[in-house]
Amino acid sequence: MKYLPIKISEIASPVMQSNGEYMTYDGKKYYGPYFVIAEDVYPGTPETVNITRLPNRLIRANDDKLFVEYTIINKQNKRENLYLSTLTPKSYKPSPTEKDYKKGWIYRYFCVKRNEKNIIEIDAKQFEHAGNRGINQSLYLLFRIKWVITGKQTDKYIPGTTYRIVKSVSTQNSEEIKKHAGLSDKLKILDEFAIYEI
Repeated sequence: MKYLPIKISEIASPVMQSNGEYMTYDGKKYYGPYFVIAEDVYPGTPETVNITRLPNRLIRANDDKLFVEYTIINKQNKRENLYLSTLTPKSYKPSPTEKDYKKGWIYRYFCVKRNEKNIIEIDAKQFEHAGNRGINQSLYLLFRIKWVITGKQTDKYIPGTTYRIVKSVSTQNSEEIKKHAGLSDKLKILDEFAIYEI
């Protein structure tokens, strides 16, 4: 009996469209059709792929595992490993610019390892690129605060009352810090970077 090869369309899922949620082995986001065979995701459509020569699988772009290892073949047909590893947070100290002082505030970014108390200040780039190839959000909780750097040195009240009409730099920053447990131990200088208005 002559063997008839199986058509990919008989074992593959319906064709779906990737809008960047998958990436290729070289780390580039993939946009286009894909299909699934036994939980493996392949680019293209079953009709355009030879079952004896399937293309390299796609990788889910938002996989936040600490280390995800894939074996790939480069242009020289040498086998090598691609590690999609999450980075260890790097401590950072902000340095406000003249533009920041005109605006009156900056964002400060932080992360803390889950189930631990050590808060680390990081830069905006680490904050924005958290996840795949960045800080592992499965291990770290990230947050940001609005830090006032321009304003009054002391609170102002309506004469003869306790009604405050103007909050000082320190008061505003203190209120912001209280929103996050443990941050008051990290940021003890409430008017750090401040320039006071006359």
